[in-house]
Amino acid sequence: VKGYVDALAASGSKRTRAIPGVAEALSLFSGAGLPLAVVTNKAGVLVDAVLQDTGLSGYFSRELCFSADDVEHPKPAPDMLFLAARRMGIDPADCLMFGDSRNDAEAAARAGMPVMLLETGYNEGDPIADWGRKNNFRDIFPSMDLAARALLSERNQLIP
Repeated sequence: VKGYVDALAASGSKRTRAIPGVAEALSLFSGAGLPLAVVTNKAGVLVDAVLQDTGLSGYFSRELCFSADDVEHPKPAPDMLFLAARRMGIDPADCLMFGDSRNDAEAAARAGMPVMLLETGYNEGDPIADWGRKNNFRDIFPSMDLAARALLSERNQLIP
């Protein structure tokens, strides 16, 4: 694994692109004043470069970017989610995770954190929409911007 990570770090992430809808969603959340964190199973050495090269680094403070290197047990364990919530000073039940994999969904469930699933990720050949429905996950969206709009619309209806 170390050789793989070293090769990725050396080659850079210049060809990496954000999934469509992610930048729009982050802009909406930022505009709404919501705190944002990154929780990824990627190696820590890759996180800053990926965020920079995709144009997303401006949405996240370095203190709220978590990788598999930051915890003993990465996703699907809830460790990174607990760490992110603690660092933000928010109860995990009051956070919301956006995820596009089974590991994300399971980590959120184990953390007691609501999750909105996105159909954009790799899920070992089993589409996340199918897997999510079979496993009683209800909030499944084709893209993060559509999920963000649904969330903020619901939030605005709840806030007088």
